[in-house]
Amino acid sequence: MVFNFMMLKDCYSDFLAYKKKQGHADHTLGEYRHFMDGTFAHCVIKDKSIEDLRLTDVADIIDAGKVHGEFGAQRSVSLFRQILRFLDERGDRIPFNWMLIKLPHVSEKEQDFFTPLEFENFIALININTLYGLRDRALY
Repeated sequence: MVFNFMMLKDCYSDFLAYKKKQGHADHTLGEYRHFMDGTFAHCVIKDKSIEDLRLTDVADIIDAGKVHGEFGAQRSVSLFRQILRFLDERGDRIPFNWMLIKLPHVSEKEQDFFTPLEFENFIALININTLYGLRDRALY
C-alpha cells in the first residue's frame, strides 16, 4: 500500500475523471462536484489528508449534507464512500475500513390514501362515455 499524505480534496479531479471513464453522465458528475464543493468544503474533511481521515468524520459529513435537503446527508455519505472506494482501489492507504460507513437512514414519507368513500367518489367522476374514460375506470 502507498502511504499518501495527499489532501482529500486534491483527489477529487482524479475521482471525477475515473467516474467519467466509467461512463457516468455529465449531470451525475455535476452532482458529485456540487457535493464536493458544497458539503465537503464545509466540514472537517476539507483540510484533511487521506491519512488523517477518521470514521468519526462521517458525523460531520452527515451534518453538513443536511443543507442539501431531505436526502442530502445520505447522498453526501454515499459520495464519501465512493471516493474512499476509489482511493482504496487505486492503492492509497485508507486509515479505516471504508465499508464500515453506514448510510444515514431517511424516514419514509407518510403515504396518503383515499378512504373507500373517497375512492368511490373519484371513480364516479370518470366519464365512461369515452374510450379513455372506460380504460381509466377499468384500470382503477
